[in-house]
Amino acid sequence: MTKKHTIILLRGLFRDQFHWGDFRQTLKSKFPYSNIVCLDIAGNGTRNNEKTPSNLEGIAQDLHQHFHALQPDHQADIIAISMGGMIALKWMTLFPNDIRKAILINTSTQSLSPFHQRLRWQRYIDIFQILCLPN
Repeated sequence: MTKKHTIILLRGLFRDQFHWGDFRQTLKSKFPYSNIVCLDIAGNGTRNNEKTPSNLEGIAQDLHQHFHALQPDHQADIIAISMGGMIALKWMTLFPNDIRKAILINTSTQSLSPFHQRLRWQRYIDIFQILCLPN
């Protein structure tokens, strides 16, 4: 069976499909024969009443199931920002036949860059102070 082409847009932590703004329409004008699908992570946006899985693997599995419920038997390219990129990498690892290509923007993945390149040094003190706060 031939898989239909889809482009998934995936945002990061505490973001939803509305943060894409007009980009979805712009992308559709450039790729008129592709399905453009914005996915929200459980607990965000249109799925705000659902519980967010506690780790990347759980989020990736949930998005895999959610995507295939919306688009059965589709293969996708994915454009992901921030934590969405980390989720996309996990999704591609768990379900290699789902994602054909990925564009990862501003993701913070340990295996791709060292810590000092993923975090602005000006924020080290803020992070240390937050870590020292009581629960």
